[in-house]
Amino acid sequence: MDGEEKSRDLDKISTRFAQFVIAVDGALVAYAIKQLEGQVLEWKLIPLGAAIIFWGLSFYYGINTIRKLIGSRVIGLYKGEFPSMRGTDSYDRIDRAERVTMEKSNKSYTRMFFSLYCGGIMFLMWQVIEMVLRTISN
Repeated sequence: MDGEEKSRDLDKISTRFAQFVIAVDGALVAYAIKQLEGQVLEWKLIPLGAAIIFWGLSFYYGINTIRKLIGSRVIGLYKGEFPSMRGTDSYDRIDRAERVTMEKSNKSYTRMFFSLYCGGIMFLMWQVIEMVLRTISN
């Protein structure tokens, strides 16, 4: 297995994992919104609202990651169609575009997880606030 095949396999794994995280984000947003049913707007809901926003951002970054991975693969395929162009300015620009697209994909991938984790922290904060308020009221 050469480097190109390994790279394609890693892209497939990354894409599938991003798809999984996107599905998790969607489920988390749906669950959090379900928790708002019948609630009156109060300050204690701020962490839950922040969790929904963070998970929405994670969803967005996950979609963006997949889009950039596909874009870099398309650029790579295009680049592979013209091996005789190696060393030319056009080839260098295509190569640079592929690297930039992969860097953007990696940034989105990192942001996807950061947003997912921040959403989880906000959700836990909301749960703790709810428990404290229930304990105080008893």
